[in-house]
Amino acid sequence: MIHARLIGEKEETGARIEVFLVKKWQLEEAAGEQEVWEALIRPAKRLKPGDRVFFASDFFAEILAIQADGSRLVRFDVPGDFAARLEALGKMPLPPYIRREAEAEDEVRYQTVYSRTPGSVAAPTAGLHFTEDLLEQIREKGGETVDVTLHVGPGTFRPVQTACI
Repeated sequence: MIHARLIGEKEETGARIEVFLVKKWQLEEAAGEQEVWEALIRPAKRLKPGDRVFFASDFFAEILAIQADGSRLVRFDVPGDFAARLEALGKMPLPPYIRREAEAEDEVRYQTVYSRTPGSVAAPTAGLHFTEDLLEQIREKGGETVDVTLHVGPGTFRPVQTACI
């Protein structure tokens, strides 16, 4: 999991804003040291396109657009390595039913033993019970394991909005 939860301040008012990154976008307008992400923002009503949220003096996000589902497109102008800045300034998002701030031990507690590629913005909780020992037991009994990449996204934090899944 990446440290997808950022806490910052709105440029003009200093209001506390949470920006939760859910999906990286590829836009032609984003060039050079820019990253564009879809994000869930709280409180969202306080931000409109053009507003900026600062996480450090040289690390901020600008609101580009409001999506139909209420999420926002945000652009980061990043001097240097975006992933490193996110790791340093962001927080690991915990499942929504855990009502506390992330702690250092959560880095292990909410990570699967088979995780390889950074990118997920939420813990794949259905796989947390697998251990290296359990996977080895499956292989010893003739079971096959296959590597896949699953980056859990924002659906994990949203209510089901359809009658037929």
